[in-house]
Amino acid sequence: MERITGYSRSELLTMDPNNLILDEDMDIMHRRRELRKAGKSVSSEYTVRIRRKNGKVAHILTRVIPYRYQNRNAALGTCIDITERNIALLELRSSEEKYRTLVEEALVGVYIYKENRYLFANHEMEKITGYSVTELLNLNPYSLIYSQDVSILKDREKRHLAGKSLDNQYNIRLVRKDGSIAHVLNRVQHINLRGEEAFLGNCLDLTSRFEAERALSESRAAFRDIALATADIIWETDSKMVYNMVSGRAKDILSFEPESMIGKSFFDFLVPLDVNKAKEILGNAISKGLPIEDFEGWHINRIGSHICLLTNGIPVFDENGSLTGYRGLHKDITVRKYMEEEKENLIQELQSLSSKRHEIVSICSHCKKIRTNDDDWEYIEKFIERQSTIRFSHTLCPDCIDIE
Repeated sequence: MERITGYSRSELLTMDPNNLILDEDMDIMHRRRELRKAGKSVSSEYTVRIRRKNGKVAHILTRVIPYRYQNRNAALGTCIDITERNIALLELRSSEEKYRTLVEEALVGVYIYKENRYLFANHEMEKITGYSVTELLNLNPYSLIYSQDVSILKDREKRHLAGKSLDNQYNIRLVRKDGSIAHVLNRVQHINLRGEEAFLGNCLDLTSRFEAERALSESRAAFRDIALATADIIWETDSKMVYNMVSGRAKDILSFEPESMIGKSFFDFLVPLDVNKAKEILGNAISKGLPIEDFEGWHINRIGSHICLLTNGIPVFDENGSLTGYRGLHKDITVRKYMEEEKENLIQELQSLSSKRHEIVSICSHCKKIRTNDDDWEYIEKFIERQSTIRFSHTLCPDCIDIE
């Protein structure tokens, strides 16, 4: 008792035992006294807290029985200091409460199941499945598994029973209460629950990610289809106009394999005379983050021929608003440019002929030859052919046929 209370034996013999008990625990003593007065049985064991001599609190498990001492009614008691045990229990309860709060508020679904029955499910499991915790505790976990994925779990069970190692983490699909499909990343491990085997699992809802990946895949497939169907070259560059993507039409138009153009600059494929013009025009757009609009440039294809491409591109920015590159189209306008050049030559030729219509031409009144600027004479047909695109074919008119 000296060790438990911190008081010496002589001090204890002068003290009322009840004075050691904390005021908060005196109700325990009062209730026991009233029960005895009422003739009711009272447990001989009880727990109270006492104040030690140094002011610290001790938790005491006390056992008291009636006893006759020196012909007087007394009580014989034994005390066990359970302070450390009680503190450990309090800490354990606090830890369990923190763990339960952590599990309940976790951002992943947490559950325990045994013998095809849920024993526990947190609130996130409600969000993932659409069922309330009460409903989940009355469901067979297998009833939530998408029919085509049941075989995954059966295979895992067979391997477990065969003693084979299993990856604790796997993807599976669940059927929500509303009938929709949830894609989850599941992790399960064996635990010992009150001496029996059970399973502790947690699952992360990946449905949004799967839908985003599917949409991205569909978008890429659509882009590939468009790239294959379009007559133009689809391209993408960094901010220095270095290609990092070129569609397959580059092979048809420029005779280059698209992969061979990756890592090379847009300017590398231009004819020398167009490089400076391109750097000036495109450099201005790049410096201001503006679109590239209707830039016409002559390119050199793999066999050395000149191909005229009409280039349009839109700027691409990162989340900070910095320019990362351009995406756009190269359109082959070579035929159009040659037609425009031919048209221009024809216009000039017609203008030249038109100006000559007002000139005075000397012609022989007898043989009809034309005098040239060199003071030479040539047949009228040759003169006209030389001055224009007109060509003559020779035959006889009806009058001349009659003369013959």
